[in-house]
Amino acid sequence: MERAQSAATEELQKQLRQKEVLKEATAQQLERAERQKRSAARRALRDQEAMDRTLEQEEQQRQQDPD
Repeated sequence: MERAQSAATEELQKQLRQKEVLKEATAQQLERAERQKRSAARRALRDQEAMDRTLEQEEQQRQQDPD
């Protein structure tokens, strides 16, 4: 009886540890996804600013060199 109870307690502890590991892994995945999302937003903003500068330069060039 005591051995069965001990085995059940061990199994329960194992399951709890496994659950904690999964919980931690999920938290890490969420953090990673959030970092990637912020990084993508920064890249998109940088690309948009570069495009705006390019368009502005092209417009200035057109105004200086009318055909």
